[in-house]
Amino acid sequence: MPKKSRKSKIRYKKYKKAISPKHLTASEAGQPPQPVTVLPKQTTARRPGMTMEEQVQRGEHTKTEIKRVLITAGIVLVPLIIACILVR
Repeated sequence: MPKKSRKSKIRYKKYKKAISPKHLTASEAGQPPQPVTVLPKQTTARRPGMTMEEQVQRGEHTKTEIKRVLITAGIVLVPLIIACILVR
């Protein structure tokens, strides 16, 4: 079996060093962990809901796009359906 390459040895050493526990001093080892205080989340101001007029104005450009897509789909599908009927 081949030996480990130098590169993989170095990578393994770095990984092992990163996960190894840090040595604690005598004063740190005897002390219990300090409780961490968590502050409550601050609520952000919400935007007021959109009115019906705003929703209609916002959707105007999508209506025209949907119409274009449907017309294009119709142009493609109608000849295909007619061709299927004629082939039978």
